Amino acid sequence: MLTLNSLLDRAVRLWGDHLAMIDEDRQLTWKQFQMRVASASGVLASRGIWRGERFAFVAQNSVRQAELMHAGFRIGAIPVPINYRLAAREILAILDDSGSKLLIIDRTFAHLLDGTELATWKERSLRIDAPANYSACQYEAAMLTVALPAPELVQEEDDAILLYTGGTTGRSKGVRLTHRNLATVALQNAAKLAPRCDDIYLHVAPMFHSADLLGNAYLACGAAHRYLAKPTAHLILETVEKQRITATVLPPTILILVLQDEDLSSFDLSSLRTLVFGSAPMTKTWIITARDALPSMELWQGYGLTETSQMLTLDPVPTQSEIAVHKDDDRVRSAGRALIGTDLVILDDNGREQPAGVIGEVVVRGPQIAKGYLNMPEETDRQFRHGWFYTGDLGCLDSDGFLYLHDRKKDMVITGGENVYSFEVEEALVQHPDVIEAAVFGVPDQVYGESLMAVIIPRSGSSVCASELIEHCRSLIGGYKIPRRIVISEELPKNSLGKIVKSQLRQRYANSTGAQNGQT
Repeated sequence: MLTLNSLLDRAVRLWGDHLAMIDEDRQLTWKQFQMRVASASGVLASRGIWRGERFAFVAQNSVRQAELMHAGFRIGAIPVPINYRLAAREILAILDDSGSKLLIIDRTFAHLLDGTELATWKERSLRIDAPANYSACQYEAAMLTVALPAPELVQEEDDAILLYTGGTTGRSKGVRLTHRNLATVALQNAAKLAPRCDDIYLHVAPMFHSADLLGNAYLACGAAHRYLAKPTAHLILETVEKQRITATVLPPTILILVLQDEDLSSFDLSSLRTLVFGSAPMTKTWIITARDALPSMELWQGYGLTETSQMLTLDPVPTQSEIAVHKDDDRVRSAGRALIGTDLVILDDNGREQPAGVIGEVVVRGPQIAKGYLNMPEETDRQFRHGWFYTGDLGCLDSDGFLYLHDRKKDMVITGGENVYSFEVEEALVQHPDVIEAAVFGVPDQVYGESLMAVIIPRSGSSVCASELIEHCRSLIGGYKIPRRIVISEELPKNSLGKIVKSQLRQRYANSTGAQNGQT
């Protein structure tokens, strides 16, 4: 049976006395974790949460959150982890849209219940407090008194979790992922990454984001899980060294911050065997920097969306020696090949499959594709067609089946009749030694329809200017691809996992002129 419950049962059966769960509060073996999951299912049942019911989280990563999520899986209930960076009104909208019956919240966000937007949820909430309040923790007290409900016979096609998209292009959508989706992609990833029962997997991505689902591959193989509540670049490095972390997944933004940490070279990171990055394209410059800075580990690049249970493709980044043999370093930025059991094609606007090297929309099917969106039948019908999911991403395949991403369909800029893929321009900009990050997008233009604009984050202490960057780009990309205006800024708008929200930039600079220099 392909369910998350079957993966947990297997881990307990094979590695019951091995270390399973670690956070700042506690350490549990697989047997101990399963016992707490059973008790936690009793807590949910006592609050009226049964099979088919949804319950929400606004909480930082912790073992308590993990055991409550598995408690939901055990009785067929559906967890709804919510982005805790959202405003109270946005959290309320998700609570209403999901039909959640209970809100689980930790002490970091408990103040939200005192505001007007979420005041009515105070009586429908459960506190899972940090270690400082362990003795008075509402949840821990309930764990000691509840009756244990019998586990449900959960089916593969039952909803397992409801994850809301980041909303980088509009309203957040509730994605219905099944047990079959999550269990299958866990096994697909495990077949690639080969986790071991002595691994320690570090959960950096928040549990409301699909990137965290990679941890299920390590669950399937009995590895231990270390949860970080407030991950910073320095804390990630400290944790890897102190607890001998062997594997993790990092979004590109966090990986870049880790690489920029001034103490990077002083940490012993020799235990880190596997580092996966994804969720957003990463420029070749930074990929090579990461690979060279951490030579003892395997660096893997993957691609996927919430609607695909996180992963569609996954492959290791080529080493220097492999590049030397093939005499080609372009594969460094490839997102990899489709996972086993996954069909991935490139289609044009008329639905025709494109040959190798030709850009079109990435369209996929496989056992990890979601049921669709909650309460959005028209959007479901638009993106899920005849078993295929239309990603909205533009890319191409090479002759060996490696995928190269170019842009979001909505982010491609048509200027003067020419298609410009923003990622190609961003790649050129970050090759300048004084540029850390760049975002390229289109703004209205009376002559060209759209003109290209860039906002860049300079290296600390840099005095780089827009005219210098424009000259830099001339040797790398065609003239029509060079931004007509470049703004130097201290930050870019990002979602919870570091993906740039270009819709906000387009709104901010919609009335921008053709000036070539700017400062924010």
